[in-house]
Amino acid sequence: MLRPADLPDRKEPVTIQLHPNDVSFIKDAAKLGGMEFDEFCALAIYKAARDIRFRST
Repeated sequence: MLRPADLPDRKEPVTIQLHPNDVSFIKDAAKLGGMEFDEFCALAIYKAARDIRFRST
């Protein structure tokens, strides 16, 4: 499982738009994971991109 420490040191700002229902769901998941909302979103995006990248090779 990825941890916040697994994220790269260099960060680029990103803007995303989420459905209100998704925001609530993500906030709950972040809280259960003991993470901030932004940190949780960054980790989720990183993990998804990494999984897709490795699946396609």
